[in-house]
Amino acid sequence: MDKLNTSKCFKEYLNRYINLLEKYYPAHGSTGFTERNQSVNFASAVEAVYPDAFTWYEAPIGDRRNEHVDAVIFIPSIHGMVIIESKRFSNTGKKLKDTVADIMRISKRDNHLAVVAGLDQRYKSCLENVYGLVLADVWLETSTKNKIFNTWGKDFFEEFSGIFQPTEFVAKNAEWYKGGYDRLPKYKLLALKFECGD
Repeated sequence: MDKLNTSKCFKEYLNRYINLLEKYYPAHGSTGFTERNQSVNFASAVEAVYPDAFTWYEAPIGDRRNEHVDAVIFIPSIHGMVIIESKRFSNTGKKLKDTVADIMRISKRDNHLAVVAGLDQRYKSCLENVYGLVLADVWLETSTKNKIFNTWGKDFFEEFSGIFQPTEFVAKNAEWYKGGYDRLPKYKLLALKFECGD
């Protein structure tokens, strides 16, 4: 069974951002870039790598289906789906805590079942391989933001262990990606992928 080629998807994602930023600078003053662009551009990247993939944004989860994940990408050819939460590491303390909550929500089997509840029977095999993906961007303006970028990888959970202790299980199968755009050296894109087992 093929696994998600996250490396190839992240490269495509980064190239899409670079291509866009060469054509258009979407922030004026200090407005920043909205999180939604991360989800949309990563989904477009996955759909370029896997032509059979399809995406839904703000997919409902929770007991009453009144919560949402930023996006879910179904990839029938690998019997998998990717559940995405996106973050801007602006208010770093709050956003790091929110990231912990997102990882926990993405990891819950009940939420996986909620996501596929409306999925046509032909695609139910997408539940066989569930991947969690945290996308983030960060402007390297403060020491904490630089620390987030510099430790993004195996040292990240250790560096922020006071916040991330509840998610230690994720570190075992985590894949970390980061990159940027030369013309905006302080702007960085980050991704953390993990497998959601039973």
